[in-house]
Amino acid sequence: MLWTFNDFLDKRIKDSPHKIAIIYSGVHYSWKEFDMLSKKAAQFFLNRNVKPGCNVGIRAANSFEWLLAFSGLARIGAIPVLINVHFTENELRRIVEYADIKLMCCAMTVSEKLEVGADLLNFNDGFFADVQNTNVTSMVDELASKTKPDDTFALLFTSGTTSFSKGVLVTHNAMIKVAIDAAKIMHWDVNDVNCLALPLFHCFGLSTGFLASIACGSTLVMCKGSRTEEILGNILKYKCTILNGVPTMYFAIVRNLKAHPRKIATLKNGIIAGAAVAYEDYLMIRDVMGFDKLQMSYGQTECSPSVTFSDYDDPPELKAKSVGKVIPDVELKIISIADGIECSLGETGEICVKGYNVMKGYYKLPEETEKAIDKDGWLHTGDLGHLDEEGNLYFEGRIKELIIRGGENISPAEIESYIRKFPNVAQVKVIGIPAAIIQESVVACIIPEEGTTVKTEVLDGYLRANLARYKIPEKYVYLDSFPINASGKIVLNDLKQIVMNNQY
Repeated sequence: MLWTFNDFLDKRIKDSPHKIAIIYSGVHYSWKEFDMLSKKAAQFFLNRNVKPGCNVGIRAANSFEWLLAFSGLARIGAIPVLINVHFTENELRRIVEYADIKLMCCAMTVSEKLEVGADLLNFNDGFFADVQNTNVTSMVDELASKTKPDDTFALLFTSGTTSFSKGVLVTHNAMIKVAIDAAKIMHWDVNDVNCLALPLFHCFGLSTGFLASIACGSTLVMCKGSRTEEILGNILKYKCTILNGVPTMYFAIVRNLKAHPRKIATLKNGIIAGAAVAYEDYLMIRDVMGFDKLQMSYGQTECSPSVTFSDYDDPPELKAKSVGKVIPDVELKIISIADGIECSLGETGEICVKGYNVMKGYYKLPEETEKAIDKDGWLHTGDLGHLDEEGNLYFEGRIKELIIRGGENISPAEIESYIRKFPNVAQVKVIGIPAAIIQESVVACIIPEEGTTVKTEVLDGYLRANLARYKIPEKYVYLDSFPINASGKIVLNDLKQIVMNNQY
């Protein structure tokens, strides 16, 4: 079946109208209640002259109002443009101009003023009350019936860790089918309670949070942010069974649990994705949090977002090093970055994906789209990896993160894997810094474990005993934290600037 958001939500309403759908700030909403409110939100936007195909920005942290705005727009075929809450005012102006946004929904405080070139609708200024008082006309259902599965569902932005954020156009069917497949692979059902701490403006949070809950009928407990105490509090209060997150979020929870031991016995599984996670870190997170099924996954916004998942019953040792197998109805191959020829099993190359989940393209960037999707429909992800005989994918980093030193290609992930094993290292990121003659020099950026130090001379000797000489860092930089975006990913450009400006 090919899906639209309206068909998808209507099926959930039919299957479990009175089941608790969403819990936010202690208030419970059934699927039937959410259905009516989302239709009222759709009418609210129609009353503001929002038409099918209109781009409407949403720039706010997770909230019930966010879900209403998103769902109301999707119902009438308008296009929610999902904006990172941490974008500066200058970045917002660029996004508004680039994405042709005339109306932007925000959650602004009394003191906050934005002048970004679009009309602003403030969630904190009576939006919810206005929606509740809206009378729904037949136009909502009429426009809903005209929405097609291959219509644009949303415009999301790439993480922008190595370059400017590009707008990604994803379809109704792609986002919804990925969410359905994810829920099936993860064995989620109506008895589950999903603790949503990932931002909804990010594809990962939207897919495995809101859309996956519609798919399987689980209850969605919404966190306002990603603070560890709020996450743990919601898990304990509502007996959450699902928690999905990026590695940095899990690291913060583990630190909290080590400092303040608590038993979170209800958690049964979750997805860890969004950034690479080391073998030892995966096993440590699983053990400390008591996860029976902590599943690895690989994806990107251009893939709506999922590409692979660990098999549910894979042994932990396999999940710790592989990101799993490709999802149904999607193809995956590895090609040489030198000549584009398909690689043999075990050989590292660029990950390419083909299938229903691939984006329509980058918004107003035809040349970038053509670079990303070839004439045969293969998306060139820009990521490195290899496959084993069982079809498991092993992620090895971004091509753009490769360090070129004296003509040699150096994988930061390989160096990082050794440094992580060294005593007192909490986190590490290896980067390349421009250098005369040799092109780039290798720099290891390290966050020591709290209250400890890392012995540089001993670390350097350890690396020299295990790595080729050209891979040894020229410099070791010690930091208290890394610059991280709202998706929990390290912003490489900012980290490089910190090192180049000697801000450490």
